[in-house]
Amino acid sequence: MQPEHKKCLVLLAAVILLPHFLPAQQAVTVDLAYFRGAGNRSRVEVYLGIDRSRIHYQELRRQKVADLAAVILVQEKGIITVFREIPIRDIVTEPVGTIISQTDFELLPGHYDVKLAVEDN
Repeated sequence: MQPEHKKCLVLLAAVILLPHFLPAQQAVTVDLAYFRGAGNRSRVEVYLGIDRSRIHYQELRRQKVADLAAVILVQEKGIITVFREIPIRDIVTEPVGTIISQTDFELLPGHYDVKLAVEDN
């Protein structure tokens, strides 16, 4: 008899980009992956790609500096199970390409809603 394997289902419910946040058209791309974690948990990895051409940079000593904050909220049946704030500082000479950021967390088997917001300070 095979042991029963429970799965963790993660739904990307919304990418929230409010007016004072980054412009919504392809400013942020999100990818999720999950792997077997300890016990019956799943390890979820969240990958963010942020288009540098959509970010507001400040000039600082011949460089351009941007401070961003990504917030990830994971809920199961309306109850917050994970809250992550990811500070992102980008220092470049020319704002081209994509900023890549990643975070991970563990979840028990269940159905989850994942919400993401990225603020361009």
